[in-house]
Amino acid sequence: MTIRSLTSHRSLLMCCWGLIGVTVAVGAGVFAPVMAAESGDPTARSAVLDPAGDVYPLTTCPVSGEELGAKGEPVVLQHEGREVRFCCEGCIAKFQDESGKYLKAIDEAIVTSQIPYYPESICLNSRESWGDNPIDQVYKNRLLRFCCPSCGTEVMESIAKNGTHIPELDAMIVEQQRPDYPLQSCVVSGEALDGSHGAVIEFISGNRLIRLCCGACEKAFRKDPARYLAKLEEAQRNAGN
Repeated sequence: MTIRSLTSHRSLLMCCWGLIGVTVAVGAGVFAPVMAAESGDPTARSAVLDPAGDVYPLTTCPVSGEELGAKGEPVVLQHEGREVRFCCEGCIAKFQDESGKYLKAIDEAIVTSQIPYYPESICLNSRESWGDNPIDQVYKNRLLRFCCPSCGTEVMESIAKNGTHIPELDAMIVEQQRPDYPLQSCVVSGEALDGSHGAVIEFISGNRLIRLCCGACEKAFRKDPARYLAKLEEAQRNAGN
């Protein structure tokens, strides 16, 4: 699927982050390899999404409610540093007129969809349990959970300044989800994840571990994430996860 891409008229504030053993390059679709020995899988290289944030994780247009692709190629907008996808260009003006309204609905849907995959019951900042009432916030299409509003504010500010906490969350997700990953093949190409195409690529999208056979499949995933996430969900159901 080819995707039309637009950039919001507002300036984007981009930051670079670092992670021990990881070199991060900034740019759409760029991932950062880490040594295989550090990943725990000799056939894998781990990766993190660039600071522009996750791909849009929902399957519907936030304005019309139409399934993405129902009216042709989805339109991608970079709005204040996060990706949003629409069914057509006509929905963009409506979104920009009431962006707060639509972003609130997007964030609510992201929280609901990502909670089952969130890896820890401890606050990213205080390291204390959040109990039965975590504070949920969305950062560039990623759910983050905290024990209190002040921790949320501190972490959001820290991420904006130097990218901390996201690599830590990614590492926890990989550790939790890799043992029960439901596919032995690439969700895009169907090729075996045995290292025959080079190191297996591991990255996080929507707080979910994605394992791919090669960089070309990473690009295909970013173009149509909903399609491949649906395939992963089907595999998880079949595996009883």
